[in-house]
Amino acid sequence: MENLIRIWMTIVMFGTVGVACTSSPEWIQKIALGFYSRHPGLARLNPFLTWMKSTSYVSTLRLVGLLCIAAAVFVLWIAVKVHG
Repeated sequence: MENLIRIWMTIVMFGTVGVACTSSPEWIQKIALGFYSRHPGLARLNPFLTWMKSTSYVSTLRLVGLLCIAAAVFVLWIAVKVHG
């Protein structure tokens, strides 16, 4: 039973991150850039800050979202195969 809870939590986690990154990457970008604008000391330490402001960052978020959704589906498929 405990393993099933872990499996479902993994599926929910990957699915949630996947849907968020795929459906609203600009919103995630806005949150990340807002964090660094409130913490300029941390912004100076982030070598990716310039890239985070670009459209390729949004594309990367979409790709990460698709990979997370694929991982959720894969874990679900394995769970169905193993636990039948």
